[in-house]
Amino acid sequence: MSDTEKQIALPKECSIYEVALWQQKIIEQWPNQSTHLVFNLEAVQEMDASFVQLFLSCQKTAHHHGGNCCLINIPENVEERLKQMQVYDVLVASEAEGAPING
Repeated sequence: MSDTEKQIALPKECSIYEVALWQQKIIEQWPNQSTHLVFNLEAVQEMDASFVQLFLSCQKTAHHHGGNCCLINIPENVEERLKQMQVYDVLVASEAEGAPING
């Protein structure tokens, strides 16, 4: 991981009850939005729409500031959820900008 990349590992449960806490953690850990932000989903077992919205917001912010945001180690059930919500392709678009979405 370089100085221009910040990786954040997410917890087992990613629900609306935790999203405000994680939003604050992201703000604290990602002070320079031109830095490439990587969410490691390896431990995630459950994810609801609030975290998907958080990812999309981070991606939009990063792109606005010349950075990037991507997901890595996506569990199969989370990948299916993203596809059901029709956002998987939007989040995978970050892959073309330099970082693997699923690694």
